[in-house]
Amino acid sequence: MLMPIFQKENLTTLLNAKSEFCLSLYLPTHRSHPDNAGDSILYQNLVKQLKQEAAKLDAAIPKGIFDNFEKLAQNYEFWKHTLDGLAVFANEDFFKVYTLQRKVKPLAVAATSFHVKPLLKFLQSLDKYQVLILNINEVQLYEGNRHQLDKLELPADFPKNLKAALGHEKTEPHLTVGAYGGAMNNIATSSAHGGTANMVQGQGGRKDEMEIDTERFFRVVDKAVWESFSRDSGLPLLLATLPEHQSLFRKVSSNHKLLEDGLAMNAGALTNKELQKQTWAIIESHYKNGLQEHADSYAASAAHGKGNDNPELILKDIIAGRVATLLLEEGRVVKGKIAQDYGKINYMATDVASDDVLDDLGELAIKYGGEVVVMSTEKMPTSTGVAAINRY
Repeated sequence: MLMPIFQKENLTTLLNAKSEFCLSLYLPTHRSHPDNAGDSILYQNLVKQLKQEAAKLDAAIPKGIFDNFEKLAQNYEFWKHTLDGLAVFANEDFFKVYTLQRKVKPLAVAATSFHVKPLLKFLQSLDKYQVLILNINEVQLYEGNRHQLDKLELPADFPKNLKAALGHEKTEPHLTVGAYGGAMNNIATSSAHGGTANMVQGQGGRKDEMEIDTERFFRVVDKAVWESFSRDSGLPLLLATLPEHQSLFRKVSSNHKLLEDGLAMNAGALTNKELQKQTWAIIESHYKNGLQEHADSYAASAAHGKGNDNPELILKDIIAGRVATLLLEEGRVVKGKIAQDYGKINYMATDVASDDVLDDLGELAIKYGGEVVVMSTEKMPTSTGVAAINRY
């Protein structure tokens, strides 16, 4: 009973939820026994903590809102099939459970909106990537990050191999017909009646046909990968295929998410762990460069008056549509609430149930068309936990 992996469209559902009573719970989980034996115990402890946080809210606790939390705790089959993290959300209208491909810190939040900052880190593409394992007999796609790589389920109509992609449209040998004594000087045979017989000859061998079919197959695969995966995910795509197929696929590909670097080998023979290790070794430099580019961009913007780290000023810039990119410090929580008219931020004591100001700024940035990037403390270019890069 594996719950769905969190996707971008799920974030929209959470951001659009209107409620005075939103419960958010996060916990790290494990993929196998015996490591996963204590996951349900940690979950139950977090549910207790969530109840305590909920009691601090001004709104009355909706009847039965914790029933689904209790049912999940007792679902022993579920706890056998988790991934690396779990996110659970509930209000009076729904109860949502999502598995995550990365570890998250244990967290229980009761507020007037869902706590989504850990998901922003999960969704951002700086360290997420997809891998296309390609050969003429099988196509596989994986998605993951620096910690984990998981195989993706391909659509039913996806071209999973050359035969499935081309079917009966494979290239036939090119044939020519010549006459004895003609300009083509083909070898001819005499008919039994002494006349001149036409002679059929092949132009190009099996190798030529295979090269043509391989190129056609790669075009079909490239189109399918873009339409079914790259276009919506926006993730960088790493090609893992034989050296002789690397240049051919790149020649026909129109997928602008395809990376110049690839894994030139028969990657289908690797274990999942080996594949993750070797692909991340290639992706890591792109990830580090991306982080540095954001930090450098903020420094340049701040120097020209187009960036700042003051939450109150950032709030005004977000509402005005000026913020292009918002950098948030991972794990940093600033207790408080943003006023309903977005005029100011009300900071609160740490022992009071309230929203996380940084989390709320991230939500607003997304709603107003900005990009949100969650960065580690050591990479964060400011000390306030937030930094805005403005359009103007």
